[in-house]
Amino acid sequence: MLIKYALNLKNPFSEKETALKVLTVGLIWTLANSICSNLLYFLMNATGEEFNWEYIITAIESNFDLIERLAVVALVECLDQNDKSFQYKAFIGAILVLKYAFFGLGFKFIRIIKTDDKWIQLYYKAIATLVLGFISRIIFKRSFKNQQELEKELENLQKRLHEEYGKYN
Repeated sequence: MLIKYALNLKNPFSEKETALKVLTVGLIWTLANSICSNLLYFLMNATGEEFNWEYIITAIESNFDLIERLAVVALVECLDQNDKSFQYKAFIGAILVLKYAFFGLGFKFIRIIKTDDKWIQLYYKAIATLVLGFISRIIFKRSFKNQQELEKELENLQKRLHEEYGKYN
C-alpha cells in the first residue's frame, strides 16, 4: 500500500521516466530499512576487538535486500497500470504473494533448504533474490516497451507536424 502511494505521489518525473521513479522509491525504501535495522547493529557490535563474519554476512545480505526491494517496486508499478488486463494483474499479484510467502516462510519451513549455516542461508537468499530480480526485470521491460514505442511515434509525429507547419509559413 505504501509503495503504491509513493509511486503515485506527485513527483517531478514525467510519464516517460517510470524507471527513474521505480529506482527512486526502491532506493529510498532500502536506505530507510538499512538505517533502521542495520546501523544500530553495526554501531553496537562493530566496536569490539574481535572479528566476526556475521557483520560481513549482514552487509552482503543488505545488498540482496536492495535487489529484492527494487524488484518489488517494479512489480508494483507494473501492477498499477490501468491499461493491463485482469489476468496480467493477477499474474503479477501471484508473483508478489509467492515472493512474500517464500521469503517470509520458505527458508524456515522447507526441510530441503533448512539449515543453521549462515553462509548457506545467504546462498539460498542470493539465488531466490536474483531469480526474482530477473523475473521482475523481464516483466517491467515488457510492460513499458509499448509505452516507449508509442512515445517515439508521438515524437516523430510532432516533428513531421512542425516540418509541415514550417513549409506553410
